[in-house]
Amino acid sequence: MGDAPSRPTVALTSQQAADLLGVSRPTIKRWIEKGELPAELVGKRYHRLRLDDVLRYREARRRQQYEALAASAVDIDADGDPADVLARLRAVRQATARRGRPAGPTVASGGGSAAVESAAADAAGSRRRRGA
Repeated sequence: MGDAPSRPTVALTSQQAADLLGVSRPTIKRWIEKGELPAELVGKRYHRLRLDDVLRYREARRRQQYEALAASAVDIDADGDPADVLARLRAVRQATARRGRPAGPTVASGGGSAAVESAAADAAGSRRRRGA
């Protein structure tokens, strides 16, 4: 009835952390240098990161990405004029760009209205090329 046994700390290399987070090793190094991701310097040039810290960072990034997606969401009338839909998407994209993206673990990457607009533009271009 004592305390639960503590889990051993798992240490990751910067490359392992990069693989886990789906980013490049230089990105991990940049986050470490900015203080966004805690790491321990081993020797003069190598870093070790705790698995718990990397997982916590991943969850914070994921939460922020979902918040950014929700903030940029637009109701689209499926039966509406495609030009009107594209104009609304452009307006949301411009408003999002004016707000800027915050630095740190709150960085939201991809998947927002810019991706929707890009996909819509690609589809429109494809239809024009096919003569549809």
